[in-house]
Amino acid sequence: MGLSIPVTLMTVVEPSPPSIGLHLGSSSQEQDTVRHRADHAVAYLNSLVDALRSDGVTVSTVTPSGSPAQEIIQEAAREADTLIAMSGHGRSGVGRWVLGSVADRVVRNSGDPVLVVRAGERKPLQGESMPASA
Repeated sequence: MGLSIPVTLMTVVEPSPPSIGLHLGSSSQEQDTVRHRADHAVAYLNSLVDALRSDGVTVSTVTPSGSPAQEIIQEAAREADTLIAMSGHGRSGVGRWVLGSVADRVVRNSGDPVLVVRAGERKPLQGESMPASA
C-alpha cells in the first residue's frame, strides 16, 4: 500500500557566495561550479525517485537555486496542508551561530508543521531494536 499523498523531494542549490575583495575565480568558473552542484542535486534526487515510486508514492522533485530556508518555505507555501520533513545536522553553540541552521530558520519562519530528523540517523529495520541513548 503506497502513500496516498504526493511527496516533493527538494534540494536547494546555493549560488556561489560573493567574493569579498578577493577574486577567487571567473564568473564563468563560478557558474560552472553552481551548474555542477545543480546537476549533482538532480542526480541525487532522481536516485531516490524510483524507490519511492515503486512503493506507490506520487513523487516529484525540485532543485531551486537560492537561500535554502527561503526556498523551502516558498515551495511549501505552494500547497495547502503541507508537512515539511527535512534533515538537520544537529549543530549547536558557536557552529550554529556562525553557520546558521536552515532547519531552525524553516521552523521559526514557516507557517507549516516541520519534522526535523538528524542527518545520518537511520531507522531500525523491521524487528530490530535501536540501542537506548546514554
